[in-house]
Amino acid sequence: MVSSEEGRSSMSQSTEVVDVVVVGARPAGTATAIALARRGRRVVALDRASFPSDTLSTHVLFAGCVVELHRSGALERVLETGAPKLPAVQLSAAGHDVRGHYTPVDGIDYGLCVRRIGLDMALVETARAAGAEVRERCTVTEVLWEGGRAAGVRYTDPDGASRELRARLVVGADGRRSQMAQLLGSDVYRTAENGRGLAFHYVRDPWAGDPEGAAHRDSITQWRVGDTLGMFFPTDQEGGLALFMPPKEDISRFRKDADGVWAEKVASNPGLRRRLAGTEREGKLRSTADVEAFFRVSSGAGWALVGDAGHFKDPVVAQGIRDALRFGRRLGETAAEALDHPEWLDRRLFAWELERDAECLPSFYLGRKHTRTHPVSQLEQEFFREAADDPRLAQELADVFARTRKPQQLFRLDRQLRWFAKAALRRGADRGALVREAVEELRLDARMQWDLAVLRSGRRAGGGTWNRWGRNGWSPRVALRPARPAPSAPVRQRPVDASWNAGADPAPPAGETTPAAASSPPGSAGDGAPPAPRPARRRKQPATTAA
Repeated sequence: MVSSEEGRSSMSQSTEVVDVVVVGARPAGTATAIALARRGRRVVALDRASFPSDTLSTHVLFAGCVVELHRSGALERVLETGAPKLPAVQLSAAGHDVRGHYTPVDGIDYGLCVRRIGLDMALVETARAAGAEVRERCTVTEVLWEGGRAAGVRYTDPDGASRELRARLVVGADGRRSQMAQLLGSDVYRTAENGRGLAFHYVRDPWAGDPEGAAHRDSITQWRVGDTLGMFFPTDQEGGLALFMPPKEDISRFRKDADGVWAEKVASNPGLRRRLAGTEREGKLRSTADVEAFFRVSSGAGWALVGDAGHFKDPVVAQGIRDALRFGRRLGETAAEALDHPEWLDRRLFAWELERDAECLPSFYLGRKHTRTHPVSQLEQEFFREAADDPRLAQELADVFARTRKPQQLFRLDRQLRWFAKAALRRGADRGALVREAVEELRLDARMQWDLAVLRSGRRAGGGTWNRWGRNGWSPRVALRPARPAPSAPVRQRPVDASWNAGADPAPPAGETTPAAASSPPGSAGDGAPPAPRPARRRKQPATTAA
């Protein structure tokens, strides 16, 4: 950790001063940089990679994600990759096909699947065009601190020289194994274990060059057979992505015998087998069983974590890139006007974090449900039966994936009760298993509603002991160090208010009069974002917040 005096004495020709430094230049980092640069802020994004660069990803972009590409200004560049537009979502299970189309948003009514080499390069080029500087082959080695605040980073440039970037805001956008989270002293405080792994191949698709192939390349498609999901997504480069999400225990089998297990899975999934007829596999199999979902503390004194660095959902719901783009953009919008007011900036960052969590929690819980590896359940069969014959219900399903409709709006209690009754009345129904399934669904739904209520009260849902350390109050006397001993016992959460502050709020930037503006910005989608922390009377800071 660098003290204020040490920091000033170390200033040299190798030290630059910028408004914001972003560590990571893939979707989350570029979206943040674009939003800041467009608001006149000098922002530098650092990345270890040299672009174009690939990375492990399922890279499904539902319509809501395409909307974010449009808002970032990157959509035209992304479409230049040749990725086909995918206006439909199709899920097949229990002998029923549910095919839904999106409700248009900003004129966007289609999804995409773009290989990450093309997607990330398009975003880097868009960030540069917006005025951000993206530096490649740079490795961050240290976070710089001053007065208890993150004040920049030290990094190694492509020539091996050590350099410093001083900044008002430090943003970690370096993925779910975030080194920045470690350097900033943030850790995971909430997890959800996954049940599924993933394994996929790129393929050459003969339908891509066929004038009659449009009907075969217009949808994001999933076939559920037994305990395994099989999927096909048409991609750029006249190809496709064929993917299995089996029980995570199967991933070790894939790694021992990739061709044999792949053939076994294809043979057991008739729908995917038919779609893969005539295709030719490209490259080696890619796989992972490490997809545990989590939340990290994602904001602090002069710093924020965005994208997978701060929150990761089970990839079974394919929402990671959408949330990286959306909340990178929102972070840039939220922070841009507050960079000259440190305490106000910290409050806005925390309000941004709560906004993100309120919007992401429903998808987090949807992932918890769909990561379970049992065969299609009795309740799920009733949903598929009804949705296969009801275009409106199928459209609602597509809109849930697009994030223009919340999962709880689709899976309403009255519908779940109707599906329960129909399933219970069917000949041969296992009513005991049905009751257990319904109870588990209601338990998860109730837990989600509780977490959303906690967020609306101005606290992190499940934040636990982090609140005790002053993270929710932004005391200027709390220095966030890379390592901190854990308290001996869990501590009850406290609401966020100024009782955790050493002083009154600073004056907000021009045009803003209340911290609530940080959680409901002009032009935002709203989506039930919680209010920002409210000022309260000044109190003596608890001794337990000491570093």
